[in-house]
Amino acid sequence: MSDFSRALVYFKTSLSLLDSDHWAESQCHLSIELHLAIAHCARACSVAEEAESHLLAIIKNGKSTPGTLDAHFHLNILRLSTRRSDEAFESCTKLLTELGEHAVPQINEKDTTDILVAAHHRLKALSDEQLLAMHDIPHQDIKRAQFLFLATQIASTSLPSRFVVYFVCRLLESSLDDGCSKYSSFALVSVGTILCGSRLNAFDNGRRIGKIGMRLFEEKYYEPSLLCAHYLSYYGYIAPLFENLPDVASKLKRALDVGLGMGFVSNQALMAGQHYIQKSFFAGTSLTTILAENEKLIKLASKYKDKTAERFSRAFYQTLCVLTKTENKFQLTDTEEGYEYEGFALVQLFHRAIQSFWLEHYDRCNYFVSKSTNDKVCSPCQNSKADLRKLQGIYCFFYQATSASALLRLSKKRLSELTGVLKSAHTMMQELVSGSSYNYKNKCMLLEAEMFSSRLEDTKARQAYTESIQASIHSGFIHEQGLAAELFGKHCLRFGDHACALHYFRQALQCYKLWGCLLKVDSIQNTINKMEK
Repeated sequence: MSDFSRALVYFKTSLSLLDSDHWAESQCHLSIELHLAIAHCARACSVAEEAESHLLAIIKNGKSTPGTLDAHFHLNILRLSTRRSDEAFESCTKLLTELGEHAVPQINEKDTTDILVAAHHRLKALSDEQLLAMHDIPHQDIKRAQFLFLATQIASTSLPSRFVVYFVCRLLESSLDDGCSKYSSFALVSVGTILCGSRLNAFDNGRRIGKIGMRLFEEKYYEPSLLCAHYLSYYGYIAPLFENLPDVASKLKRALDVGLGMGFVSNQALMAGQHYIQKSFFAGTSLTTILAENEKLIKLASKYKDKTAERFSRAFYQTLCVLTKTENKFQLTDTEEGYEYEGFALVQLFHRAIQSFWLEHYDRCNYFVSKSTNDKVCSPCQNSKADLRKLQGIYCFFYQATSASALLRLSKKRLSELTGVLKSAHTMMQELVSGSSYNYKNKCMLLEAEMFSSRLEDTKARQAYTESIQASIHSGFIHEQGLAAELFGKHCLRFGDHACALHYFRQALQCYKLWGCLLKVDSIQNTINKMEK
């Protein structure tokens, strides 16, 4: 019996001890608190219907709208988690109007850009010290900030991205004008994230604002119920560009654990879990470990009836099974393969690209990455280059460039196209190294080595391969150490240096064993066996 289950029993017992007219003035406040507590525990125990009934009881019997706002807030969180975002959005915007917020305007692409530009310039004019020293919002005004925060959560899961920009910037504007609250740090983190991926050439300011938001949250406004929202926005999207990937993965694991413990934010916790799996994969964590963690996440998503999280997690599980040569217990059905959800088609293409790359189907990898780029519909505040700053986009481009290099060695028919992909990816990696040498130097040097190798510049290629391997060892990226060693071995073979090639193939074999990639272990072992005959 979980702690939430026990608490649910105790709170129900407490409620039963109240007078029959407990909604009267004398016990109304206590009744509201007990119903909120029961709803919280019921949601944590996956009894959404019971949670909703207690929240509706508060709204029906509460004496005034201000007295029932917490119930409205949690009811809309519940609606959002049970895929009733239209209900949640309608209720949230109505309450915002009652709290003095303007009605949500019709927003087009130009409006979105103008809103973001205004936020960018206003924040750029303020120093770190000024932002950190913002005065607190008056207590009576915090509810408006709370529902603006809720609106950002609804918009981010079910509305076009322009609405996310609008509500995040409104929350920021309210914080700068009226005072700072525990929701202001989220506004700063989110605006920072959006700026980092915008057309505004505002990456440096976005990174600065995101860091300030996280500092405000950790040092002044920390609250467990808001940890998932902050960590998802910061560690899920922009931190991998300048913070070490293993640390980022660890933070997202914390968000998963804390979020599950909060009950009401379990769906955000599942999103944090998906990012934790993704970052762990890119950081070279043991595939066996990731497979077990992903299996837990699929079961949690099923428990909380979050079909989107379940499908996304099963898509990653399928990739892990291919790499580890493990039987897939969570196959996606044909219907789920065609699941209509914004972003899911791109996720499917991403996983097909990963699988194709490690299967050494380089033409297919190139095709899937190209298709994901061509099919992408950019938001008003994004462009394709900005999207590549997302970790998924970075790795797609890296895999495509490495595939392009392999294809170049097979045929010169697409020389211009493939060389262009390789050069563009190398340029991007050079830019990324300036933000995080830890995360990207090994990849940058590997692409450089492949460029030298394709031009038959043996000495320069060997030096670059060696630097890539050393950088991978320094960062603990065992999978990419294996990849660099494998490609170094193939380079040596092309120059007839069989002894050196065998040395690096053996190194690659050990790395892939440690990573748990049986697919590559078998492939490299076959290569070694042929060479040793």
